[in-house]
Amino acid sequence: MSYPAHYGFWSKAARPFNYEIRNDEILVKRIQQFIRRSQEMMDRMDVRLRRVLAKSPEVIVWGPGNWP
Repeated sequence: MSYPAHYGFWSKAARPFNYEIRNDEILVKRIQQFIRRSQEMMDRMDVRLRRVLAKSPEVIVWGPGNWP
């Protein structure tokens, strides 16, 4: 379930910033962990739904939303 998005905030500074761009390896690992856990959760839901739908193909979905 992909959801492509890009956000940014910019402002013009009175003087130039002195910064260094570095890779954030911890952030990369945390994002990969989040994706892996989300996929595992979706897989578990899929198994349960398939089991229920095999018995009764008609269902009502109420209150779906984003899960943490």
